[in-house]
Amino acid sequence: MLIPIGDNLERRSLPFVGFALITVNLLVGLYQVRLWNDSRPSRARSSHTLFQEESFHSSANFSPSSPPIAFWYQWGLRPIKFPEDCATQLVTHMFIHADVMHWVGNMMTLWVFLASLEAGMGPIGFLFLYLISGVAGGATHCMMYPDNPHPLIGASGAISGMIGAYFVAFGGLARIHFIWNGGILTGCRWVKFSLPAGAYVFFWIVIPQVAAMEQSLHEGAKGGGVAWFAHAGGFGAGVLMMLLAKPWVSAKLQFNRDGQICVGETEETVFEKKHRETLAKLGTAPVTVIPLCQYCRTPLTEGADLGDTLVRCGNPSCRSLNMVDTADFAIIQTARQAPSREIATGET
Repeated sequence: MLIPIGDNLERRSLPFVGFALITVNLLVGLYQVRLWNDSRPSRARSSHTLFQEESFHSSANFSPSSPPIAFWYQWGLRPIKFPEDCATQLVTHMFIHADVMHWVGNMMTLWVFLASLEAGMGPIGFLFLYLISGVAGGATHCMMYPDNPHPLIGASGAISGMIGAYFVAFGGLARIHFIWNGGILTGCRWVKFSLPAGAYVFFWIVIPQVAAMEQSLHEGAKGGGVAWFAHAGGFGAGVLMMLLAKPWVSAKLQFNRDGQICVGETEETVFEKKHRETLAKLGTAPVTVIPLCQYCRTPLTEGADLGDTLVRCGNPSCRSLNMVDTADFAIIQTARQAPSREIATGET
């Protein structure tokens, strides 16, 4: 069993919006458990069998009058009523899940990507990404199956949008961490390893999604199973939104002293900010700090620019690429133009 558990990007901020989304999904799920248990005989009640007998996939036990199923029909997104009667359901459907495993799978995937995306886009931008991706996924499903009377439920469209946005922003930089229990291959133990984020998204998500959508069209699927086109619509919305926001997200990427990529502030930038604030309170002019190579500590004024955020170290024995923010890039350019100025290095 292969389980993604996070990425290797460093962050200092806490993803409060991401935590709030998981909490809302959990509360709605617990309410569904209550509906399920209240609709069953007392001897058969169990929170571990959430919707198992009246699942979307079990036509023998399907009863629209059952409270759990009625809840789906009230707050799920029904393509046959789209778009006239679906304004609210375009949002509410993404907080409802069919069973425990459906909820767990979506929340685990949400957990992997939410912290880096919220750090890069900010809380409001991240919430906007989540909601718009979910709406786009639901609308895509409805347009593909306009005569389907069954409600669409689940956060998969929103989470697919997050995956698409992550692929655009960090696919070539980050690595996804996994734990895997391969049975006899791993001695029945859980082992941890990582894969490039771009490879994970492309080979483990994009290709299977395309194959599933093609099969769904070929078989004439009308819902009742996995809403593959909701995934596709959400993924596309996430990709488009991140293409628009990428300049702002990329500006937040930088290396710390250990050479790890950070999203947002590092310990060094926080220290420098406090240092400048202290000097300002004392009425002392702040010292301009020249960025150093993250690998050999050579001033980057001796390097060569490869763009607005990349500078190659000028040390012949290093020649490493360094990602800098726009403020540091401006400092490098100023120092090169006025080399006689007394400017401190990053070690001060």
